[in-house]
Amino acid sequence: MTDFINTGAPLEVATYSVGRSTHLLVDDQRRNRYIGVDCWYPAVEGSSTTLSNYELLPGIGFTSHALDGATPLPGPHPVIIWSHGSSGTRHVYSQLCEALAGRGYVIVACDHPGNTMPDYVLNLAVDEETNQRQRIEDLQFLVDSVAGLRPGFDHGLTLDYDQIVVGGHSFGANSSVSFAATQSSGPVMRGVAGLEPYLRTVPAEHFSALAVPLLLIGADHDTTTPPPIDMAFATKHLDEDLLTALCLENVGHQGCSDVGMYLEVAPRIAGVPEMVTDYIATMSEGVTGTAGDPWRPVVLQHVEILGAWLNELFGVDRGTPTLSDATSRASVSIFA
Repeated sequence: MTDFINTGAPLEVATYSVGRSTHLLVDDQRRNRYIGVDCWYPAVEGSSTTLSNYELLPGIGFTSHALDGATPLPGPHPVIIWSHGSSGTRHVYSQLCEALAGRGYVIVACDHPGNTMPDYVLNLAVDEETNQRQRIEDLQFLVDSVAGLRPGFDHGLTLDYDQIVVGGHSFGANSSVSFAATQSSGPVMRGVAGLEPYLRTVPAEHFSALAVPLLLIGADHDTTTPPPIDMAFATKHLDEDLLTALCLENVGHQGCSDVGMYLEVAPRIAGVPEMVTDYIATMSEGVTGTAGDPWRPVVLQHVEILGAWLNELFGVDRGTPTLSDATSRASVSIFA
């Protein structure tokens, strides 16, 4: 028996229909390490009417707006490689990723085995040093697979390999910066984006080696990765001409993730264990800093700023606000 509740209204009116595909890749150069991957992409209107299912637990989850089996819109499309936060998963950012795909971007997100929620539940989590190393290797493998340099990833998309950004949330930002600074093969990244970033353990030499623009979006109610600690670390070691650093007001550490949506949807899904809803409830203040605040406007702030930054980075006009307009509308303060 399955029970999938719809998330309701989208964050914004999408320019394109959104498709989603899921994949399981195997890195045969690392003892057949299995990497789960999700792709969100602009799709041909009307090519599918089947909503994609997001499982919180086997047979239990939600649907949103992405369509399963939708035909990709002819490209080439700019690409965002996405890395999840510690103890997260690749689809904990479904609302953010769907909205960006609706703006014309392809988002390719992977799990980092050893640092997902199931790994913690099953006592399979790795130590932080191992996690940092494995994450960078995962991103290298994913980029090479996306570019067709490694076999087994038949994504069916036409991608623009001159327009690729790597980004992530929290520890995913840490991984993204270090990967972009040390990348050894595949298409060269055009930029790096970090949302509510955990940066204090990034080696200073990685910031010094970073030669592409870096967008950092912090949150003033973030007690997990406080901007005065983590974002300040970046400003000390990075060329200021490459850095765009913003601090959102009345936003917490989970402001860009699906946590707010889970708080709304999970209690309505039959079969979700009480321990799961109780765990999600512990993060209720992580969206804005105040439990019960609406989550959609907060996630949309991230979409608007990240989308505007991408447009400027790639030199495209998608009819969306400029970065300065997006930051002004989002009540954003510049982090110095």
